Amino acid sequence: MSTSAPDLALLRSAAEREWKGGRPRASLAVDDPARLLHELQIHQIELELQNAELLRANRELEFVRSKFQALYESAPVAYLTLDVAHCVVDCNAQAVSMFRLPLGRMLNSKIANWLDAGSVRPFSDLIDQAERAGEASSDELMLSRALLGMPMYVSARARKLALPDGSPELMLLVLADISALKATREDMASMLMSGSTL
Repeated sequence: MSTSAPDLALLRSAAEREWKGGRPRASLAVDDPARLLHELQIHQIELELQNAELLRANRELEFVRSKFQALYESAPVAYLTLDVAHCVVDCNAQAVSMFRLPLGRMLNSKIANWLDAGSVRPFSDLIDQAERAGEASSDELMLSRALLGMPMYVSARARKLALPDGSPELMLLVLADISALKATREDMASMLMSGSTL
């Protein structure tokens, strides 16, 4: 028969009062089977309490993981997790859409392969700065024209992810499409240079 967590707590409290709050009953000697059985019952109750707490903590962690997974997948920006060689180990749906590549082709590929030649060095500087300082941002990178058929400009932010188990560090790369903003700036600059007014 299963006992609920509050009932287990009451049983544990009663067992502790009997065994820790005073001396064992005289009739129960150290090697008395009744005493050993009672101690085993207390230990079983304690294990059941610990199991109930672990199950509760596991449910809570699963809820938090599911929530953050949903936020990661539905984000309006591209999230890419890079390993120490700057290869993609994970990415969200927005990244797949931005690069117009199947997920299988993106994974384990170097991100620099998808950048315009003029953005490879700024990207490398961004990652180097993030590795030193923990976080870095770049105003503008350009994705490869050959890949997209047209230029796409992105704002990039990189953050070092230190894992608690001592695994090699990962890098979170966040890319936001700023192509429309760049086009608007260029249009405004062109109008200003030509002397046009709004």
